[in-house]
Amino acid sequence: MPHKIPLQKKPNFTKAFLLAPFSKRYMAQLALKYEPTVIQMLVRDVIQTRDNRLVYIKNAKAGCSTVAEILYYYDHGKPYRGENIHRETKTLQQGIQYADRAVAAIKDPTKFKFSVVRHPQGRVVSAFKNFVLQSNNRSAPRVLHRLKNFGYQASLSNSQKFDVFIDFVTESFRLSLERTDPHFRLQKLNIGVGLIEHDKVIRLENLQTELESALKQARVWHDNLIRAINLKRNASASQFEFTPNRGQVKRLEELYAPDYDAFGY
Repeated sequence: MPHKIPLQKKPNFTKAFLLAPFSKRYMAQLALKYEPTVIQMLVRDVIQTRDNRLVYIKNAKAGCSTVAEILYYYDHGKPYRGENIHRETKTLQQGIQYADRAVAAIKDPTKFKFSVVRHPQGRVVSAFKNFVLQSNNRSAPRVLHRLKNFGYQASLSNSQKFDVFIDFVTESFRLSLERTDPHFRLQKLNIGVGLIEHDKVIRLENLQTELESALKQARVWHDNLIRAINLKRNASASQFEFTPNRGQVKRLEELYAPDYDAFGY
């Protein structure tokens, strides 16, 4: 069944070696050659601020757009006005072209490294809405196509669709925990638990309070950041609300047990 699941691609080091003399992007990728798969997968989701004091390891579906936009405000002193903060590589140090800097940053004990986590149930429901109910993720068409192999039909109830989605995620985990799509991959892998020494792991449920506390701990807080932290983003329309039933909750608790254990949910 491997062809039915879109897994995150590993870096192609042969290609990177050949193109490195002509491309900064491929030169940067060579820094990943001897890193564990977990680091190879997450490094493109690292943001380092321009003053090189903050290193944020993103965790998809746990406020990463919000935090990325706050870091943009931190860097530039104004709100982000573009379409997709995660594709903003000219004014934010993020993406595979900064892989070498990201690897160095996550190993540097002088930099303040932080991530945000979320209750596993809320996070996977958010991914379900993002890929299936709202279908507003740019990879949604590809995922919806693959879900058909697991019995997905548009005519199913939302609860039945969620059962199919859990089956899909379960199979992805079976094939590769590390290369599962980061939107529903284990959070402890997304943020490199055991491989990266975080100075702070924030709970999304207390984002405003804990992020302010973290920035003060890093000694980079200034009061103008209150405006950026308080901006509302990514609100889901009410017609897409969904609550798993008891059986589905049990499946999620088993599937995401490492995250429940790692973050005390």
